[in-house]
This record gives sequence, structure tokens and C-alpha cells, in this order.
Amino acid sequence: MRRLTRFSGQRVDLTLGLLLFAGIVVYLSTLPRNLNQADESYFLYEAKRIGEGQVMYRDVFQFVTPLASYAMSGLFWLFGTSMATARIATACLHALTGVMLFATGRRLGVRTQLALLVPLAYLITSEAVWPSASWHWFSTCCAAILLYAMVAGPWANRPGWAVVPGLLSGLLIGLQQQRGIPVAAGAGAVLVLDFLLDLRYPQPPSWRVLAARIGYFTAGVAAVVIPLLLVFVLWVGVDALYDALVRFPLQSYRPHFRTSWGAVGPMTAVEYTYSTVLTYSPLALALPLVEFAVAFARGRDRQRARQLCVLLVLSGAAALSIGYYPDVIHIAFIVGIFWVAAVVGVEWVLRALQPVGAWHAAETVVLAAAALALVLQLVSYARLRHAQFPVAHQTAFGRIDFASRWEPVFIDKVRELVAATPTHELFCYSQLAAPYLTTGGRNPTPYQKLISGVSPPAQIQRSLRILESRRVPYVVTAPLWMPPNDPINKYIAEHYEYVSMPEVTALDEPPIYSLYRRKDSAAAEPSSTQ
Repeated sequence: MRRLTRFSGQRVDLTLGLLLFAGIVVYLSTLPRNLNQADESYFLYEAKRIGEGQVMYRDVFQFVTPLASYAMSGLFWLFGTSMATARIATACLHALTGVMLFATGRRLGVRTQLALLVPLAYLITSEAVWPSASWHWFSTCCAAILLYAMVAGPWANRPGWAVVPGLLSGLLIGLQQQRGIPVAAGAGAVLVLDFLLDLRYPQPPSWRVLAARIGYFTAGVAAVVIPLLLVFVLWVGVDALYDALVRFPLQSYRPHFRTSWGAVGPMTAVEYTYSTVLTYSPLALALPLVEFAVAFARGRDRQRARQLCVLLVLSGAAALSIGYYPDVIHIAFIVGIFWVAAVVGVEWVLRALQPVGAWHAAETVVLAAAALALVLQLVSYARLRHAQFPVAHQTAFGRIDFASRWEPVFIDKVRELVAATPTHELFCYSQLAAPYLTTGGRNPTPYQKLISGVSPPAQIQRSLRILESRRVPYVVTAPLWMPPNDPINKYIAEHYEYVSMPEVTALDEPPIYSLYRRKDSAAAEPSSTQ
């Protein structure tokens, strides 16, 4: 009877998981497809370049490990290079993450009604904070699968099964090394700590079992990471790979991009963000930590102590994985595991209270009210997004929704001019990549993200040489993002002339982009300059 009940519960969980997946995909797919001008565009444009035959770290500079970009490029190949493909794929990532968080909660003994709150809270405090396609969402999804694998997997009794979290850790490193390495270290630490916990329980620990677990785990990591590195060493060489994945992050990125835990930066969508909730979300670990201490002190439920150890250690590893820039956006990338911890803590308290009768009914009402509040917040969020991006327009990257009327007019004009050139080359600067996608222009340099004062001087000089040697006909700039004393800005001022757009000016909406044409370009149209 107990086995039948367990099977029935698993079937219900599977059904709810499928419904959750479908519901999240449908919900997110109906949101506006606005294009983030910088980070999202960097990611999607480099995926497009890969699909056109260019190679990461050789033809396209990036300081993140390559699997997410190649995965998105593969999706473009299968379903078309468009904003629809990018956002539906990201919706599927969020859906799978939400299902994994729900399933993890259930495997940790959280009742269904409570576990269902986790994916809803995840959407509100994660996707809403960074509603863009990103390397980060691939990493977040992989980390959620790793959490479930370590909570539910039989690695404790079957050491060979440790290869599964090893493979997932290697995949996470291949998606984003800055997040993958700390989380992989956390997963390895769980194996060691679990061995030490055995000292508290009747059955003595076995060094052979620990060695086997670590061996299988390490083999899983190596099975992903080593072939990946070898492939790119053969493609681009050791120097190029080291420069991209080690030297640039440590010598260029790290000294210029630092912040405090929970900081709200200029890129944060404050209207969608619960910054205080995100900042203090690690406090959700308090009750599971107390429960773990009680379980360990009593020395009874070994499996429960093991599961809580996984939850606590991987939560700490997740926090360390964003230590390089722990603002509220990056907290949003990891906050799902804290919400799992929160419902685990609530479940522990509820079981301790053992509500019956009227108390049980009150508990049901409270949980239903919490679920309704989260759903209503998702509805409100969707309405706000639609109100903010009311202008739908067909671009070279498919349909995109814009906040203002000037941008699609500007894009169409640039698209027309660039299409008339032999090379279709366009240079966008600074911290700007969206026009490459929306106009179909081709970046002649290897760099999507190029910032004077941050990017190494060699990258700036190489870009200037390319602009000069190829006589790139058009440049789009974002003047508000131009750093002072910028050598590229000076070069543009000397060799390019402003292109006026009366059709944009007539809209009485100040554009944030400017278009420039090379002065010695054969494509010059005197009537359109000023």
C-alpha cells in the first residue's frame, strides 16, 4: 500500500511538473520581445556569428566559456535566427529551472502546495529582474538540475552515481566558468562532508567509498571540461584561449567591475525588482541550518541530514559563484535555491506544529492566498511589460517590441543604408550590439563588448586598425555611453560625419543612437548630412 501511495504521489508530481513547464513557457512566450541593447545583444549576436561559421575566441572575442553561445547558435540553426527563437528558448530554460526547483522541494519532503510556490517566486524574483536571453539562464538551469541530482540521486549508496553530478558540474563550467567552478567545488565538498558526517552515525565511514565517489565525480567533470578545452586549443591556440578565459577576466574585467552584495545598478529594472527581498534572501537558509543541526545532534535520520547538507553547501557555493559582482541582478540568477530552502524551513515548522482541524484549514487558506498573490503579481508584471513596449516592428532579427517610435524608424533607415553597401559592415560603439541584429549589419571586429579604459589597449588598437583598413562605411554610436577621452570616439569624429534622419526628428522623441557615415565613403549622400 505504501509503495502504491508513493507511486501515485510521483505520478501527481510528474503531472504537475509537466503542467508547470507548459504554463511557464506559454506565459513567458507571450511577454514583449524587447531587445536589451548590450548584454543580451552581445550573447545573441555572437551566437549568430558562430552560426555563420566564425569561431569563438578566434573570430569572436568572449571571456566566458562557450557552451551557452554554441547552444543558442544551434537553436538558431534549427528554428531560425530570430528574437522569437531566443526568447522561447529562454522561456524553456526558465520552465525547466522552475520544474527542477519544484521537484527538489518535493524530494526534500515539502508538501505539494508549498513546493508549487517556489517556481512562482522564482519567476517574480529572477526572470523579472533580468528579462533577457543570457548565458546566466543556461547556468541557472544547469545548477538547478545539479541541485536536484544531488538531493535525489543515490550517490551515497552507489559511488558510481557520483559521475552524474560530476558531468553536470563540468557542463556548468563549460557554460560559465565564473559560476561553474565555485558550484563544482561545492558539489565536491558535499562528497567530503558527507563522509565526515558518517562519523556521527553508527555505520563507520569507508575511505574506499569516499575515494570512489571523488574519483567518479572528478571523471564526470573531466569528461566535459577536458574535451572542450582540447577542441578550442586546437581551433584557436593556447594563448588566445588563456587570454580570453583567464587574463581578461582577472586583469581587465575584475579591476573595473566591483560592487557590494545587493547593490542596485543602472542596468537593474527597478520597477520589476524586489531589491530588499533579493538582498536578504540568504536568510532563508536559517531554518534548514537549524534543522540540520538538530538532525546531526540526534544522529537519527541520516538521509535527511545528507539532503540538508546538500542544500546548505550548494546554497553557499551559489552565493560564492556570484562573488565577482553580487548585485541584485546576479542574486536573481541564484535566488531559486534560497526559495527551496525557504519552503523546506516552513515545512519543518509546520510538521513540528502538526496542525489539525481548524488549524489545518487555516494553513490551506494561507498557502492558497500566497499562491494567488504570486499569480496576481505575475499578471501585473505582464501588463506592465506590455505597456512599456507597445511598438511592435519587423526587423532583420524578426519581430521586436520597442518602447519608443523612433527606434524602429532609425533601424529601418540604417538597415536600408547598410544593405546598399558591398560588405554590409557596420560598427556599433560603445557597449552597444543590438543594431547588428536589428539591421543585419556585420561587425568587422571580433569585439561585441568594447569599452575604452576597460578593454585592453591591444583590443582598442586592433579595432582602430580594422576601421581604417576596411573603411567601414557606417558607425552607430550611443553618445550617452561614450567614456571621455575615448580614442575610438576621436577616430569617429575625425573620419566620419553625422547622418541626419528627418523621419526620426519628426517624431519628437530624442534618439539615444546616432548614425555616422565615413567621409571618404563612396556611399556618401550629401542631402542626408548636416
